[in-house]
Amino acid sequence: MEIATRYRWLRAIALLVVIISWIVLIVGVIVTLAFLLSGPGTAGLWIGGTNWTGALLLPYAIYAFVQLFVTGSVITLLIDLERNARVNARAIEAIARLSETARAATARSVATTEAQKS
Repeated sequence: MEIATRYRWLRAIALLVVIISWIVLIVGVIVTLAFLLSGPGTAGLWIGGTNWTGALLLPYAIYAFVQLFVTGSVITLLIDLERNARVNARAIEAIARLSETARAATARSVATTEAQKS
């Protein structure tokens, strides 16, 4: 049973959102490390000889990652849900046709048996 793929662009957008989420996380970690390892000449929040500006950025990067990743995953989930609904609808229609065919064959068989008895 061949089912046509729908929403190709939406699936591509969902994949793009997931890829962007990973990029945001990686860049956030790199920027955090860059600030934490930066020298005393850079601007930022200096506490105890360490620039903590990047550490303040990390929770926002993690939050953005989670939001984007979940958004892309939910879009993919909804596309798959719609496809599964179409597959199930076709299967139910096929089962209904087979059931109707079997019912008609049974009715013919009963009619033939009763005709032979009389």
